[in-house]
Amino acid sequence: MRSGSLLLSHDAWYIKVYIGKKQRAIRLGHRREFMNKREVRQAADRELMKLEMAGTAVRISLDQFLENWYLPVAEGRLRPSTSAGYRGLWERYLRGRSEAKRPLWQFRTVDVQKLLNGIAHDNPKLSKATLQHIKAFLSGVFRHAITAGLRDGANPVTLTLLPKSSAPSKVPGVYTLPEIQSILSVLSGPAKAAVGVAAYAGLRLAEIQGLSWDDYDAEDATLEVRQTAWRGTFSPPKSAASKNWVPVIPTLGAILAEYRAAWKPVRKIVDEDTEVVDNSMFPVSHRGGSDAGRLAMDLDHLGRGAIKKACRSVDIEWRGWHSFRRGLASNLFELGADDLTVQRVLRHAKVTVTQAHYIKLRDPKLEDAMSRLSTALAEPEKRGASKER
Repeated sequence: MRSGSLLLSHDAWYIKVYIGKKQRAIRLGHRREFMNKREVRQAADRELMKLEMAGTAVRISLDQFLENWYLPVAEGRLRPSTSAGYRGLWERYLRGRSEAKRPLWQFRTVDVQKLLNGIAHDNPKLSKATLQHIKAFLSGVFRHAITAGLRDGANPVTLTLLPKSSAPSKVPGVYTLPEIQSILSVLSGPAKAAVGVAAYAGLRLAEIQGLSWDDYDAEDATLEVRQTAWRGTFSPPKSAASKNWVPVIPTLGAILAEYRAAWKPVRKIVDEDTEVVDNSMFPVSHRGGSDAGRLAMDLDHLGRGAIKKACRSVDIEWRGWHSFRRGLASNLFELGADDLTVQRVLRHAKVTVTQAHYIKLRDPKLEDAMSRLSTALAEPEKRGASKER
């Protein structure tokens, strides 16, 4: 960081600092504005920091800012899965691109547009959703640069257009009730319990992985979501709305009772004198103790392995864990639940998310409305035909 010297002149404090080869005196404020010398030094440090950041903004490129500043901060501030997703976008689509070597402060909307167009051109199989993720990621990067004082003005990503994608949009997977029943009929143990929770309670994969038996109240028939687990790292739920409880229907209660009867506690050795019991429904990792060598119940691995194989045995495609959650939304809606109720079950912060991304059926209300329109249009024709008679 730069250094400088304090100067009191004409009842005002200044800091003298070299900018290039020239020395400048920057006014900090009138002497009356500071109670003591400590406050003067703090004001001087702030000015030195501004100068340092201004100099950094001239030198630092987008890729340097991403790798050395933004991503390290994201890893300490965001959920592990989110920060890993950001790093994945950087590694796959941005690292090494000539457009990303441009100085951060020089980026205009047209420059970001060229970057997005270049990514789309070099990756023709990218879906529209992935391009949207890249654009949102870049918007967050530039927003952080602005708040850190490394850029001035508006976010250059805001007015960019999403490049056209030639790749067909992937249709989100949904499991119907008959499909769920077929899949569950060929599963057992943790695989059956996890699929049951996903399909009949609508929990996300990380939420299922983070469940403890303390979160399940068999008497009250509820599951409470208190934490998530992702690659061995525990975190709070995704949002305040996500941190809630969901009802457990008798079918799921029977599956959990069957699983709990066969479930064996996993003992973890903390140190030489301490051993604890891991009460997780699906223990993420454990070493030592009486269960040494037992495989951790990594549900993502279980899904791509044993559960996918079980689906194939009943001629059903493995569409991923989230398809059970979307399936629950669609199945509830088809059975007459309104969208606000479905939102409550899925614990979304906004009902628009439920409506746009999770209910994948034709709305019976729309069908009824169009049927009434058809009936209304047919009535004048009927009256005309009766008069002719």
